Amino acid sequence: APAAEAIEYHDVVFRRDFGPEARFFSEYAGWPSDDLDQKWNELYYRGFTAIDAESHEHLLNKSVHTPVEGFQDTYMVTLDVFHELHCLNMIRKYFCPKRYGMSLFEEDGETNHLDHCIDTIRQSLMCNADVSSQGYDWLEELHYMRVRIDTVHRCRNFDKIRDWAWER
Repeated sequence: APAAEAIEYHDVVFRRDFGPEARFFSEYAGWPSDDLDQKWNELYYRGFTAIDAESHEHLLNKSVHTPVEGFQDTYMVTLDVFHELHCLNMIRKYFCPKRYGMSLFEEDGETNHLDHCIDTIRQSLMCNADVSSQGYDWLEELHYMRVRIDTVHRCRNFDKIRDWAWER
């Protein structure tokens, strides 16, 4: 992969609180707003990454040579993570049909886009198969084991990958 040079791993605590006693809220969650939409768009908005012929030679998925002035010696690709983030954002928007003008029940082809996005994310999750473990806490008063949702994951540094892609 052309972005291999940008891959760097670091440990990240996934904070996944929910419910009335939640202590943490993601900057990518909450009621829709212009600010929230901008945060999501900033994750993936640029789309294309220009790579040189040598990098292109090593790709599993070839692209076409770019016939645009100023880019004659490059090939355009998109890193799949950006496509997947676009898909997740589309799903997020379907939960607020009035704001985004989307409906799950229209027969205008958008349901095909939604199905495509759901299956794209499913395939990516299964392909990357995060094997980080989740522990449990014993709740004595309830005689119940509850999954611990604040867990450490070894992650690729997304910011470094995004910076690599957008610099090209």
